[in-house]
Amino acid sequence: MFYLHIPKTGGQTLARGLASAFPPGCAHLQVGQFTCPADCESLSQCLMTHDFVEAHVTGELLGQRNLTDMLVTVREPVAQIMSNFHHIRREPERRLSRAARELDPGTFFDHFGDFFTDFQSRYLLAAFLPLAIEEQRRGFWACAMQHLPRVLDRIRWLGADRSDR
Repeated sequence: MFYLHIPKTGGQTLARGLASAFPPGCAHLQVGQFTCPADCESLSQCLMTHDFVEAHVTGELLGQRNLTDMLVTVREPVAQIMSNFHHIRREPERRLSRAARELDPGTFFDHFGDFFTDFQSRYLLAAFLPLAIEEQRRGFWACAMQHLPRVLDRIRWLGADRSDR
C-alpha cells in the first residue's frame, strides 16, 4: 500500500497508525520526500521492500507506476491552508516563513494566497502529471477537469481528515 501524503492533512498521525498494523520492517515512513526524477529508483526500491510506504512526493513520480493499493487523505481546505500557514510560521527554513511571521495574516494572504489556493488538488495532480507553471496558475481548472477524474480512479482509498470538526 502506498500512502500519498498531501502536506497538512493529518497524514503523519494516520501513517503512524497504519504503519503499526504491519510487522516490524514492513512499513516505511518517509522522513523527507521523494523527488522526481532523482528519487525514482529509491521509491521503486522502497515499494518493493515494504508492504506500506508513506511519503510526500515532488513531481510526477506516480504517473507511470502501477500501484493497485493507494491511499490519499484530504482536509477541509480552509483548515488545511491555516495549518500550512502555521507550519510555515514555525519553520524558519521555509521559503515564506519570514513573511508569515512579519505580516499580519490578511496581508500575507493578499500577497501569497495563490500559493495556497487549490493546494491539495494541485499536489495530487502533480504527483501523476508534469504540471507546468502555466497549468498550475492560469489553466489549472481546465487541467484539473481533464485529468483529475483519471487520477482519482487510480486511488483505492480517499479519506478526509475530520479532526477539525
